[in-house]
Amino acid sequence: EGRDRIHLEGQAEVVEAVSSVRCQTLPKGYLRAGTAVAVFRPQESHEDLAKAVKEARSRIGERYGWLLIVGHFLDWCLLGVFAFRRLLASKDSPICSYLVAEAFEEIRASYFGKPPRMVSPDDLWDCLTATANAARFKRVRDLTPIEGAAVR
Repeated sequence: EGRDRIHLEGQAEVVEAVSSVRCQTLPKGYLRAGTAVAVFRPQESHEDLAKAVKEARSRIGERYGWLLIVGHFLDWCLLGVFAFRRLLASKDSPICSYLVAEAFEEIRASYFGKPPRMVSPDDLWDCLTATANAARFKRVRDLTPIEGAAVR
């Protein structure tokens, strides 16, 4: 665990969709925000993880999918139907959960149990923290602020 902490907080890269898809190291982007961060490591082969990372990195620079967020909200208002997300989604404009789900589609169909455009941030969290998935995802870091982060 000590080795994971040093690796994660010193060298680990995070590919994320914020205003655009970008890559940064932990904790650089999270110290200023004082954000709590949890880290889960999928228990997949090195080759499969490399495929998922390559897919995520291929999206760096793409604009954030604001319309997909609107679609998630409208579908939520309709009790989760997959209507607006289908209409508003663009493969060229991902949101965070879509980026993760799409990257893992490279190694296994329906990694999160539904098409990537349907996966919400809450779906990711539910999947990662489900007791039934404990063997699939190693919890490397609990949801806590990164040491040295400014608390707001």
